[in-house]
Amino acid sequence: MPDIQQELSRCITCKREIDRAALKCAECGSLQNWRRHLQFSATILSLIIAIISVSGLVVPMLVQTFKQETSAIEASLRSITIKAKSRPYSGHILIESYVIEARLLLTNTGMKPGFIESAVLQLEGKHGLIGKAVLNISSSEAVVKPDTFVLIDTEGKLETKKSGVFWFGPRSRDSSLNIDIQTLRLIVTTINHNRQQELLEAVQVGGQWTVVF
Repeated sequence: MPDIQQELSRCITCKREIDRAALKCAECGSLQNWRRHLQFSATILSLIIAIISVSGLVVPMLVQTFKQETSAIEASLRSITIKAKSRPYSGHILIESYVIEARLLLTNTGMKPGFIESAVLQLEGKHGLIGKAVLNISSSEAVVKPDTFVLIDTEGKLETKKSGVFWFGPRSRDSSLNIDIQTLRLIVTTINHNRQQELLEAVQVGGQWTVVF
């Protein structure tokens, strides 16, 4: 009976000599065919699941860590309307004062509530300050809770360097007045949770505004 010569190869994992046709290494137990990739994929999949699970807990903790433990208020100007208080005078319109109606957006990204102490809107033209208005904010609107934003509709009388008559024009349905505003500057004074006063300034490029009578 002829001798049968066994063809040998080396184990993919431990490098020991095994039968070339063997599906599994008798020494280390590792699979020698395509099935070995399934075991590797299962390990990687388990690792990915573990990382996702841990990140779901760690990321919120990191966000809370980097958040300020006081209030962090930001302010911006969303819109303004300029209205004129006027009265008829000898067939003309006499404008006595201007009122600014403004919509403010206040955002608190901190962990504690903050308080709006005051808000002033300055109108600046080509030759400097046109006027400024102290905006009225009620005590209920002045508190900005953490992780929230609020829209506040407010108004204030526009104080200018001039006194008395601001504009004197013909009385007609087409009467209008345009004001060329170069810059709108919103200055908000806040008090944070630690009772420290902070000054916020939001600058917006202006344009030409039509006064509403």
